[in-house]
Amino acid sequence: MGGPRKGQIYSETAHVAGVAVKNVTLGYAPTTDSDPSMCGIAWSHPGASFIGDNYDPWLKTAMDSGAMSPGRFSIQYQLGGPATMSFGSGVPKVPDSASWITSDPEAPGFWSLPGGIGSYDSYLIVDPSAISIYGNTQDVMQIIKDLGLQNSTFRDQDNLLGATYPCSNPPELVVTVGNVKVPIAKEVMTFGKDSEGRCVLPVQGSDDQQYPVALGSPFLASLKSIVFDYDKRAVSVTPL
Repeated sequence: MGGPRKGQIYSETAHVAGVAVKNVTLGYAPTTDSDPSMCGIAWSHPGASFIGDNYDPWLKTAMDSGAMSPGRFSIQYQLGGPATMSFGSGVPKVPDSASWITSDPEAPGFWSLPGGIGSYDSYLIVDPSAISIYGNTQDVMQIIKDLGLQNSTFRDQDNLLGATYPCSNPPELVVTVGNVKVPIAKEVMTFGKDSEGRCVLPVQGSDDQQYPVALGSPFLASLKSIVFDYDKRAVSVTPL
């Protein structure tokens, strides 16, 4: 989800959630990124690789090698605790009556789902690497206004737009994906605080962001389960 990176590309055996996948393409950018290593969940599309046209992301490599079968996985995120990724028998069972939300075919690679937040009505990208609900400044400002927080905005040390509110009275933030409404859990809404003890909205805006709003850990922590189907390019979501 970030900008260009300069570094090295190599292949290695990756062990993810107990699954060993050989010849996974990895990138190392020592001069531009101090974050720990992350294994993305983007799905491959011809001509749309995030590393380069001749490289596949680990998810496609895992599928092609048979290490991930069937092609479903899930992510369980606990606020302040470990995040886990499950395959095979560890994936929560999806009822036959459950609806699958199809990823936007015009946004290859991303798990981009139709939905919205307040009056923001567009696609939303599921991005487990994001520590907030993250979008461009204009979209986030609209969400902030919908919540009535336009008079308590601020810019942090990275110039990201945010807003605060009394922890005793957090706003009701609801994310819609497909036809499923996901209220952001109160525990999430009161997790982050500023130096004055006011709670910080788990939504951030960047002047440089060009993608639709990304649903990071605040969204995942408000779910009972989220199951990805690689073959269908679709997602099933169950709120808390």
